[in-house]
Amino acid sequence: MVVVRIDDEGIWKVLNHVADHYHDLVPLRRRHLIRSQREVPTNDVTLLSKLKDSCIGLTSDFGVLKDQAQSVPNLSYTITDARNKVAAHERVK
Repeated sequence: MVVVRIDDEGIWKVLNHVADHYHDLVPLRRRHLIRSQREVPTNDVTLLSKLKDSCIGLTSDFGVLKDQAQSVPNLSYTITDARNKVAAHERVK
């Protein structure tokens, strides 16, 4: 738990920090699933968008990227993250 205070100038000051957890930390092999650790790189979004435009399904595309990364944890994002980023990318087009 962290207790902070914002002073009149907008500067955050930590008043108290308790490092104890009431639960186990996420194992290293599962850290890629934590929302704050997931990011779909721009080049992957562009590639997935182009493959989708070529009528290649996102599930197949994700499999290719997974094989290149040699495993899912090395990708640092999930297929749902990829779908959301591709959809957002296409809305901007």
